[in-house]
Amino acid sequence: MLIVLYGPDAYRRHRKKRSIIDEFTKRHGALNVRVFDLLEESARARFSEFGNSESIFGSARFAVLENTFDSLDKLLIEVMKKAHASSTLTVLISESASPPKTFDKLLRPPTLQQPFLLLEGQEWSQFVARETKNRNVAPTPRALAFLEEVYRGDSWRLITELDKISSLQKTSIDEEDLEALGLEVAPVFWELVSALRSSDEQKRLKALEMVFAANEPPAKVFNIISAWRGLDGAQFASYDRAVKSGKFDYEEALLDFVIQTKRSSEARGRSAI
Repeated sequence: MLIVLYGPDAYRRHRKKRSIIDEFTKRHGALNVRVFDLLEESARARFSEFGNSESIFGSARFAVLENTFDSLDKLLIEVMKKAHASSTLTVLISESASPPKTFDKLLRPPTLQQPFLLLEGQEWSQFVARETKNRNVAPTPRALAFLEEVYRGDSWRLITELDKISSLQKTSIDEEDLEALGLEVAPVFWELVSALRSSDEQKRLKALEMVFAANEPPAKVFNIISAWRGLDGAQFASYDRAVKSGKFDYEEALLDFVIQTKRSSEARGRSAI
């Protein structure tokens, strides 16, 4: 059997790889599991020998291949063809890149293949919420939104950070806890977003223009701003309802926020006179 896992989401792909290996070792033991890094000079020959010879420890054999798609040659293809049709030899491939065209025939059934693309939108939000719950981490809604944005597209770093946060053993995690751990969005982007709450109207409008010009997703910017302390949560909840009802889009919500910030500043100025 051939099992092919691929895609840029390294954490979820590795977790699936680990679960498959664990399932095999529970049923057959670990003696017949071998790992071959095909960038090593001797790995091809050792993999070929492993694939073409029956084990003295039992019939089931399991090979884990690394750096496969960069190392394909006729010898490897022949061994994989044998695994493709075998009930006793399992070859597991896990790569960040998609399989090359030369691999197409080997991907046909009974090969098992599973892509691990980067999670987006609701799927990403659900993943973050689920992983925090699994570690008994209870972030506030704004802290959760901040975590989603900081680690968007990088599930491995998210999990690493959640493991650190879980060690705090706090019943609730807020933004101050995240700041204490050094969490931040990429500096240039963060400077632009931070400028959206500037007291200088021209600076706010210029920052918003640059954020839009950089093709940053308006929803991403909106969610980061809504997680800031000191802002009116009810105001952003109202924006969110308007977007979901179709009255606004996120770009209009951000523009309105910048204008409202101007009005708020003017109102504070008048009240001070």
